[in-house]
Amino acid sequence: FTCSPFNIATLPVLQIRPDSGSPFENIEESDPRLSLENSGDGRTYTYTGLLRGEDGTQFTCSVNGIVAPTPVTITVNFPPTFTDLGDQTVVEGMNIEVTFTVDARPAAAVVSLTRTDGAALPDGIMFDADSVSFVNVQRADAGEYTLTSDNTAGDGSGTFTLVVQYAPEFDEGPGMMDIAVMVGGSITFSCAATGNPDPTISFSTMPSPDPHGATESDGVLTIARAADEPEPVTYQCNATNDVDS
Repeated sequence: FTCSPFNIATLPVLQIRPDSGSPFENIEESDPRLSLENSGDGRTYTYTGLLRGEDGTQFTCSVNGIVAPTPVTITVNFPPTFTDLGDQTVVEGMNIEVTFTVDARPAAAVVSLTRTDGAALPDGIMFDADSVSFVNVQRADAGEYTLTSDNTAGDGSGTFTLVVQYAPEFDEGPGMMDIAVMVGGSITFSCAATGNPDPTISFSTMPSPDPHGATESDGVLTIARAADEPEPVTYQCNATNDVDS
């Protein structure tokens, strides 16, 4: 902006204040953010590097202590910035609302939601001014999502990861079948299950205590030496996580 005219011996001085309630202070000509140029119309100032926190800053000119009556108020425009959304966790079959805040000047609206992996969006997504809602979430909906917004200053995006938890499900296989063993023989039973979070595997025995003295580790039950037990012994594999068991 230009302070004009300066047809007197004393050149104008640029002054600054952070808001209308503060006093003006001189800006030194050595300030690295300031450049100036003299012309017949006055003195033209360029002040660079204004940040969003300096919105509302006022500039004025003074000559011999006389301040110009109308200061220049700066509006700092900036592209959208999203709050950190992080992980959004939901149990399969439930609904979840992901809330967010967009800081921008001028104000911006969310213009799109995409999956980072390029897959199609789940059905039933609903948008609001500050949230996006998922209904009847399925494990296939898990993954990273990107919200995008723009204004005249540029564009911005925010990402969140949808974490879908579900109860344990057993992997059926030969290790889950009935097995016969000779007295004194050894045998192992394996048990595997999937779930989110990863389930903890344990075994229970009927009758209890276990007459064969089986041991378990990482989903594997081991009988090192089968006892002479006339009745069959039932071993049950249990899988548990935060959702169910």
